[in-house]
Amino acid sequence: MRIIDSTAKNNYFRQTGKYFIDKGIYLILLNLVPSLLLPFMISPSCMMYFLFDLGDVGEVRLVDVLVKMFDVSYSFWYIGIIGLVLMIFSIAISFGVIDRHMRVGEFTLSPSRVKSRLNYNILTAIRFGIAAFICVGLSNFLLALLYYLWLSVFKGIAARAVFCTLSFLAFETLSIILLSTLILWPPFMLHTGLRTGDAFKQAWRSVSGKVKHVALSIWSVVLPFQCVMIVTGMLGLGAVCHTLLDGVAYAVGISY
Repeated sequence: MRIIDSTAKNNYFRQTGKYFIDKGIYLILLNLVPSLLLPFMISPSCMMYFLFDLGDVGEVRLVDVLVKMFDVSYSFWYIGIIGLVLMIFSIAISFGVIDRHMRVGEFTLSPSRVKSRLNYNILTAIRFGIAAFICVGLSNFLLALLYYLWLSVFKGIAARAVFCTLSFLAFETLSIILLSTLILWPPFMLHTGLRTGDAFKQAWRSVSGKVKHVALSIWSVVLPFQCVMIVTGMLGLGAVCHTLLDGVAYAVGISY
């Protein structure tokens, strides 16, 4: 099997896109069920949808802004926990599927290999899943605090919209950059046997200087979903539509 070094010409997007078009549908189906459950605990888009409700904000209370982090999932958080647990298992299986394909050229979702893939990959998947969950949750929480600050300081809708939107864009950019620096952390834990901290240091060294290109590749899959979310937000299609769209975004984004 011919090995192509996509880093030689910083060709991350083309090589990733080529692989994803070929095998992505299988990974999406593998991650689909937990992805549809996960938004009930934590939504990747709730802070963006909040921007469309700024005109309806009256008396500003921090608790109201924080509740917006959960949207409809506030009442069904236990479904999200089930989704998180299932996602960790599906990520572990995905690691094994892609690893075997990269090493020996065999891409298989055979149930007979599930047990061995979980045995080898589950601890890495748990670490990665918990780290990603904490990062998303912390980002939403800090962004909610910033929203509350701007809503408290400014009374005009225009000023609120400008500062809240700029804060959202800044946090999104930082989140994608952080994900780009973590992208090689699981492979180093899986393939080298390094401990969590050592694997992270090695991953940081390897991705150093390439973060911008990796981030742009990740942004290429985030941006289309956000465009659709902007339309649904403008049309006010409601929480059910938002949650379903979040689930599809999780399925495609995590697989990508």
